[in-house]
Amino acid sequence: MVLDRNNKVSFVVTTSAADTLLEFLECQKISQKDFGELVGVSQNYISDLLNRKEFLSADLALRVQKATGISSEMLLELDKRYKIAQGIKRSKK
Repeated sequence: MVLDRNNKVSFVVTTSAADTLLEFLECQKISQKDFGELVGVSQNYISDLLNRKEFLSADLALRVQKATGISSEMLLELDKRYKIAQGIKRSKK
């Protein structure tokens, strides 16, 4: 959160769980297809997650945590903050 010139709070969020997962997949050289199989969803669903067309459910976040060691709470919090920031941006238009 940032205070702007008019003393209004602005949310500055540029990351979501998608960014963390993409970085993990690239670092580990894991394909979207293989990762989807690992966590029990299709490659198309992983693609939608990485492109922010879909977001993690609590159940999927737990499966991702089990497969990767990345905290499910952190991933869900990233997505929550991202979605709130996007909603604030849209409501200002």
